[in-house]
Amino acid sequence: MLHVGFGGRLATSLKKVIIPIARFDHHSWQKRGMLLKQLPNRNVISIKGEGALTFLDGLVTNHLDEGKLAKGELIHAALLTPQGKYRADFLISMTQDGMLLLDHDAGLGDDLLRALKMYKLRLPLELKPQEDIVAWHPNQGMMDPRDPALGARSYGPEHSGDATAQYEELRIKAGIPDSPDFMIAQPFWLETGALQRHGVSMNKGCFIGQEVTARMHHRDAIRRTFTKISSDKATPEAGTNITDEQGRPAGIITSRWGNQGLAYIRKDRSNNLQADGCNLEIMP
Repeated sequence: MLHVGFGGRLATSLKKVIIPIARFDHHSWQKRGMLLKQLPNRNVISIKGEGALTFLDGLVTNHLDEGKLAKGELIHAALLTPQGKYRADFLISMTQDGMLLLDHDAGLGDDLLRALKMYKLRLPLELKPQEDIVAWHPNQGMMDPRDPALGARSYGPEHSGDATAQYEELRIKAGIPDSPDFMIAQPFWLETGALQRHGVSMNKGCFIGQEVTARMHHRDAIRRTFTKISSDKATPEAGTNITDEQGRPAGIITSRWGNQGLAYIRKDRSNNLQADGCNLEIMP
């Protein structure tokens, strides 16, 4: 079992790559108030073998900088359809022996693994789900490259409790969409804020869906976006359609937390929004 984390300071023990936290008594971390809670809705797929980095770099939206990965940094990237639409996104890390770990939403796992195996063809690579849990902490581990508000990740067997509620509250209040939002909306990748949150490189070589992505970027043709909303009542559940002041379809709610949430909205239909009897307002 392979574990990664904590600024790239990696140690080798009994031919295993282990993150430094695995060497600490878990109770000592609790006493110091540094609880590594699990994100149970996240899983890990590994890619191992010669040429793994080159293989994945040719598929995904971001440049996989080997230097950054070797230092223990995370890289956010997506796998798109040939039409430039969202298929999956993940946080990528690398172990000391060069194995890549893809931290992804559990609901994407089967399709993502199937797609990677299809593109692998005859390359001598091993792709498989890992048993390691995805642990989360506000600031201990490998920082999420999308936004500091999203905290840090590490991967291994140690955790204490469930971080889902804390993580969801933080990201929704910060107005940051994540995989569950993308899975509902099925957006073009640039509509997710990927440029602003380091999830795409417009200077790298080819990737799946690059032609459409580049055209949208150069023509400034982003007509929909994810935005933070507030409701005059409890925000309707994710998947609820939104209409504008003229009753026209304007978007869809993708996440909610109390009377706040995230929505995928048409930019030209963003006034006097309603959803399931609630009045919605776009928040800064």
